[in-house]
This record gives sequence, structure tokens and C-alpha cells, in this order.
Amino acid sequence: MKVFITGLLLVSCCCLSTAQRRQFQFPSEMWHEGSVTLTDGNRLEGSVKYDLTRDAVQIVVEEKTLTYSANQIREFRILQEDIQLRRVFFSIPFVTETGYRRPKLFEVLLDGRTSLVAREFIGLSTRTIDNPYYRWGSRFNPIGGRSTQVRFLDYNFYLVSSKGSMELLGSTKKDVLNALKNNQGELKRFIKSNKLKVDVVEDLIAIVRYSNELQAR
Repeated sequence: MKVFITGLLLVSCCCLSTAQRRQFQFPSEMWHEGSVTLTDGNRLEGSVKYDLTRDAVQIVVEEKTLTYSANQIREFRILQEDIQLRRVFFSIPFVTETGYRRPKLFEVLLDGRTSLVAREFIGLSTRTIDNPYYRWGSRFNPIGGRSTQVRFLDYNFYLVSSKGSMELLGSTKKDVLNALKNNQGELKRFIKSNKLKVDVVEDLIAIVRYSNELQAR
């Protein structure tokens, strides 16, 4: 995989106004210009929409909407126009909780000796709204006004070794350092001197990239 992505959007709709909430779309709910490469090498170009929950991709080609599952796809690429970011996804064999290995779609953030990949998902958070006129997506809470379930975009990150093994990254600095294993002292100094945070995507990419550079010395 030769992928060149320098960032990834982290979006939350928790601070949006009511009107904005009605209009907001997550990246997986939008159509993007892009391409899909199938396992047989055939490459299709058109409007692309992905669903990582179902591990499926739709593409509109010559006014026909075609749907492909992860086991039919080698990769797909999109241009997310709202942030002008080219994003690349690969179908990677993944061992599920039940022990079965099946292809799933991952976004490739960094390709190297150790690669960094991600799967986005939509989470739910419950918020209390004091405004009595707030109606959209809410239910009455007799104690604290009105409570609503707010959807937000979140990610799971994985490290992929050169041998193809995959490890879910924890959310703390200690988790990340333990997963990268080697040169932890130099990594700690790099994180501190550059004021990096492991919960910021661009910073996490920089940390893994620097880890690769240390291993290559």
C-alpha cells in the first residue's frame, strides 16, 4: 500500500445549533467523487458512498448504483470536498471477536514499517438541553430540562506490523508507547518537546512516523 494521507477530520456535532444539526451529515452519509478498485483489478470511477458498519461501498457509474462488500474490494479512494482531503481505504483481513477472519474496510493514515489505520464509527452521547423550545431529537427529562442523544464521529485506531499483524491502540499515551514498544525514551522526549497529544489524529500520525524513523536507524 502506497498511501499519502497527512490528516483526518475529527468532527463532533455537540456544539451545533438546531438548524445545523438538521443539515449535518457524517462523511459516511455523503457522496464523494472517487474510485473503487475490485479484487479482480477492475477500477471504477464515479460518486462513492461508504458504510463501514456494513463494510460496503456504493458507487454510481453511468447512472447505475453498484454495491460491493469488503470481500469484493481491494481499495477505494475518495475526495472529501468539505475539508479537501483525499482519503484512501483498503480491505484488510481482520479477526473478529468470534475468531473468524474476514475482510473489513480500514482507512490508511500512514503506510510504513508500522502502518496506522483507522475505522470511523458514529457514537452517541446524552446531553441535557435547558432551552424549553428545543425539540429536535429530544425527549422530556423532568429533572434537568430536556435530554437528547447527540451523534458524534469517533475512531478506533490500529497498528499494522510489516508482517500483517494488527493491534488495537489504546487511548492513552502509555497505551500508545507500549504498543510501539521500541525506543520509548526517545518517543517520550519527541512527544514532550513537540507538545503532541495521542488523541489528535495528526499528532498520532507524527508519533508513529517518528517511531518508524527510529527503527530504521
